[in-house]
Amino acid sequence: MAGRVTTCSPGRCGSHAGVPRPRCRGEQADDLRRIAESIDGGVAVMLRGHVIDASDWALITGYARGGDTLYGSSPYGGPSKFEGYDVIEDWHARTREYIILGDRCDRPPVATIYTDALRLAVALVRSADPYRGLNACDVLGSALREEEYPAESDRQEDTPWFGYLCLLCYNMMLDDHASAAPFLRDAAEALPECADEVLQAGDRYEHSRALRDQLEAILPSNFSPEAQARVLDPDVREQFARVIEQIRDSDAQATAHIERALADVGDGVG
Repeated sequence: MAGRVTTCSPGRCGSHAGVPRPRCRGEQADDLRRIAESIDGGVAVMLRGHVIDASDWALITGYARGGDTLYGSSPYGGPSKFEGYDVIEDWHARTREYIILGDRCDRPPVATIYTDALRLAVALVRSADPYRGLNACDVLGSALREEEYPAESDRQEDTPWFGYLCLLCYNMMLDDHASAAPFLRDAAEALPECADEVLQAGDRYEHSRALRDQLEAILPSNFSPEAQARVLDPDVREQFARVIEQIRDSDAQATAHIERALADVGDGVG
């Protein structure tokens, strides 16, 4: 392994009986052996830990220099790149657990890939968990309207800085809306029988993304003392909450379009 770069395609999946269980970090040599064997076999590995920026999970698709360096990708990306992939140094110390996905399998039909992805998206958005999907917008709106937002507090969680940071983290998740419309346009090509509904869902996500841009004017993400102090203003929080609720409604409309699209597809795909 030393002195060479080994990669596999990130588009490969694992074929296995049941869901693979995460492995806790062990001895580096043993963990590297399992990761390298999977990549050598053409199957990527999921790794949990802040190995790439703030991402909890990263997709590992290559290794080099005897395994001291891994290559992969995450939703946020890191500062160091190699042929489009994130370069991950000192990975083992920051690893919490990892998943060996399983044996290499044949690529499913494109229509099945998109249909399964849309079904998963609907399940996540419609989750009954109050802190997931559309429900999370209601929880955030309620929290922003609470009367007690102290300027000082003994608990870090109650300080203006912490509240400001949490809202910026929420904004970062909303930034992912930008990828929804391009994905749905691709899905429409793969699923012509329900393309109209899928494209309408994409339009609603474009609207959600535009709403997200309004949040920057309400609460600038420059970490300035002035921006952090705005969290204490109930009028600012009310403006923020109203835009979040508009995003919720737009996302709900998009999800309804996707549900109708899936009904048009029926059980014949996926």
